[in-house]
Amino acid sequence: MAIPNYRYSFAPGFQKLTLANAPKVKEEICRLLGCTNDVMFCRRKNNYLNMSSVVYKDITDIFSKYGVPEVDVWQITKV
Repeated sequence: MAIPNYRYSFAPGFQKLTLANAPKVKEEICRLLGCTNDVMFCRRKNNYLNMSSVVYKDITDIFSKYGVPEVDVWQITKV
């Protein structure tokens, strides 16, 4: 039996942010994930395959600092 893969997207969380907070959140997440350009960030934001629980928690914590609860941050789909 194959191990299921999941696709994580934190794009819904950005829709809940204010325009003033979105660049701050993007900067913090880029630092966390080591993104060096916008394309790399976009790929992670919309299509992060099999995210580790540590990264999931860290991204959730970043959004919660700006008032976005966990249920509004993630879209998780089985691949």
